Amino acid sequence: DVHVRRILMAKYGAGLANYSPIAVENIIADLNDHDSRVLIKQIYDQAATVVVNKDRILPLQNLENEKVTVVNIGSRINNNLADAAAHYSLVESFDFTGSNASEVLKKVALSDLVIVGYFTDNTNPWRRYVMNEEEKRFIQRLLLQNRVIFVHFANPYGLKSTPEILESEAVIQAYQNTFDAALSAAQIIFGAREASGTLPVSIGVLMPSNHGIPTLDLNRLRYGFPEEVGMDATTLARI
Repeated sequence: DVHVRRILMAKYGAGLANYSPIAVENIIADLNDHDSRVLIKQIYDQAATVVVNKDRILPLQNLENEKVTVVNIGSRINNNLADAAAHYSLVESFDFTGSNASEVLKKVALSDLVIVGYFTDNTNPWRRYVMNEEEKRFIQRLLLQNRVIFVHFANPYGLKSTPEILESEAVIQAYQNTFDAALSAAQIIFGAREASGTLPVSIGVLMPSNHGIPTLDLNRLRYGFPEEVGMDATTLARI
């Protein structure tokens, strides 16, 4: 068959006829070396997109007297956002599990600001990224009670299917459920870095592709890798 022959010729041309196995010792470390980690963090920093920023609430200016709470919801809940926010403010965190809405709402009632993190599965971008009805009702009730900053660690199309989210004081599209994405979002919220990302897709008339609201860098302490400021991690490790 001519098609099979073409495939075999391509493989031969690529040198696959002279296959030799690679050493698998330390392969995980080789594939995830330090330079790759630095690059991945920089990608998250550049990608994080502010899509709503009412009254320029971001970045938060006065933190001294603000009681800030983090609420985690979604199918892959974790404490990444709360841990990142804790670099800048004393925060409590609570998990919404679907059956404890009244309990969580009571606990956050006296908070000046609630940061909601919506976490989904990273293994496939098309797995469930749309809020279920329990999550939507919880967000609606929370918005009636508190000021909310919403961080969306999921496919951006989820914003289009859940307009309730856009009623928040601010919304950050963070794309992936990772600690690097959470740290980028937290640093934008608290003014340790500016937001410069834009949407790669259109999620409505008011939020077309390339929509993104820039925010200010207040020069608060930024967390990252030495290479981001022109230093060498290997040299620093010797000190």
